[in-house]
Amino acid sequence: YTIALRKADILNVRFTFNVIILKRILHFAIPAFSTTVLASSLTYLDRIFLNHFHGAKEVGIFSLASSVAMIISFVVDAVSMALMPTLMNMLAEDYEGSIKNLKKFDLLFCCSLFFLGIVIIFSSELLIRLLSNNNYQSSAHVLPLVAFAYVFGGFYKIVSSVLSFHSIVKFYPALTIFSFSITALLNYLLIPRYHELGAGYSFAVGVLIYSMVLHI
Repeated sequence: YTIALRKADILNVRFTFNVIILKRILHFAIPAFSTTVLASSLTYLDRIFLNHFHGAKEVGIFSLASSVAMIISFVVDAVSMALMPTLMNMLAEDYEGSIKNLKKFDLLFCCSLFFLGIVIIFSSELLIRLLSNNNYQSSAHVLPLVAFAYVFGGFYKIVSSVLSFHSIVKFYPALTIFSFSITALLNYLLIPRYHELGAGYSFAVGVLIYSMVLHI
């Protein structure tokens, strides 16, 4: 069977190096990697500030709320990864028509995310009660803030896909630094007084700013 495949020239792999393809990959990869590193570093400052000002218990309370709210992030990432290849082909074949369809889909997608966020918010006490003990019930108070932060984060996924189609990606690291530096500053100002709620407010504001700038 292997010999037959080789004769059919299926298993004959030739290694080549294409500078044009490498440049295009790096054009997308460097901003994406930089954005991921910057966002992860800046957003985890809330845990550092919580631990510094109030101890590990506050970190656990906030982390539990964040973990539950990440349900929204999983949904967003799944839809985004499934849609990306089809979206690129659609835009290449019929840009104007695809944009009109995307606007409708984006509205439906954002409404669905908003509804999912509302469900999680109204179920926050039940979810925390099911997933933890009484020591972590305060997570139910911060969960709505973190949930809507992830909802805001989902709002820009379709927009970012269109920007990627146009190869407009170089500004992402700068936008990340701007948005989440504000989050870091708010963490420093709010966490000492408002504990995990301060971290929730800060995270939501940072993601909202990021999403709003992308839409502009």
